[in-house]
Amino acid sequence: MKVRIAKKEDIEQVKKLAEKYNLEYSDQSIIILAEDDDKNIKGFIALRFVPFIEPMISESSIAALMLYQAAEKLLEQMEVPIIRIFAQEKHEELFKKVGFEEIFQDYISMEKVLTSKEIN
Repeated sequence: MKVRIAKKEDIEQVKKLAEKYNLEYSDQSIIILAEDDDKNIKGFIALRFVPFIEPMISESSIAALMLYQAAEKLLEQMEVPIIRIFAQEKHEELFKKVGFEEIFQDYISMEKVLTSKEIN
């Protein structure tokens, strides 16, 4: 068994494996494959780099909207297809108004710090 970064010709097999487990596959992902000695794909891990709004601080609703619109415009110029946010429940409706949707209804969201360096 060995692992390697997927090539373009591997993507159809990756999509079929994802469909087998009713999981979504994103074209924006970097895929690392596990394959046996006969080059059969036995698994994969998808790495997606998704920007998060965290934190967003505003003492005015107008400022909040302007900050959000500026961030969205910048991400669109960078051709970033998705943006996520960690928000308190009391702010959920505000973010729904600008198009956010709850995505992890049946899953938990977890984090692991990969370095002992202080993260700012």
